[in-house]
Amino acid sequence: MPIFYYNDACSYCRQWARWCEGRVDSQVQFEPLPEDDPKTTPKFLTSGGVVLEGVHGIVEMLALSPSWRWPRFMYRFVPGVAVFSEWFFSYLSQCPVCAERISGKLLRVKKKR
Repeated sequence: MPIFYYNDACSYCRQWARWCEGRVDSQVQFEPLPEDDPKTTPKFLTSGGVVLEGVHGIVEMLALSPSWRWPRFMYRFVPGVAVFSEWFFSYLSQCPVCAERISGKLLRVKKKR
């Protein structure tokens, strides 16, 4: 079974992992990254043993769901989408405040007050 590893110490990462989990049902096992892993980038371990990191791993994981194959198509075939996606993901990873705001808007997550 494929495994998606995410940074459990990051609330942005946890929110997106939960969102993705709801899209692929039980086709993927979701696990926090091992604590001894020096990188905090999400990783997707395919059933064939290939490790894909960052946005590439996310779009490949989502493509396991028929209704979520379009992000992989965009990433692979639309010029500039892969480069921009990886850059934007990297930017959000370095700016927790930005990541929280964008996640809240995209995922419609309401903060508890």
